[in-house]
Amino acid sequence: MLVLEVIQCLDQLIFGDIYFYFSKIKIGRSPKCHLIINDSKIKSIDLILSMHQEGVLIENARSSFYLSNSKKVTGKKYHNTNDTFQLGDTLLKIKAYNFESIISPLDYGKAYQDFISNNPDKIDLLDSLEFELQQLKSL
Repeated sequence: MLVLEVIQCLDQLIFGDIYFYFSKIKIGRSPKCHLIINDSKIKSIDLILSMHQEGVLIENARSSFYLSNSKKVTGKKYHNTNDTFQLGDTLLKIKAYNFESIISPLDYGKAYQDFISNNPDKIDLLDSLEFELQQLKSL
């Protein structure tokens, strides 16, 4: 799990803490990003964050640099809890990070079965969501 705190952002729809449960996160203006920021200074896919035991690796996707703890960074850099990074006019802080809580794609089946075993009342809800996703995929 990764928790980012939005400290400063021109996009009024993005504020507070944002939780991610993926091992890799894209930040930018594109709808393909996990965190979409409406900021003209940000590229379609600007930064890619990936979680590792060493910390959160932030790398430039298309921009020439970003700011890490107010210092210019080109390329890649590992970050830890309480580090800040800025792209465009948006300032974010790594509020929490837990590499062990990330579910590997190979473990999704087991996680699903465990969830169903512990929450049998949610089976109908999950079936409905699966149906809706299949309908959206066919559009």
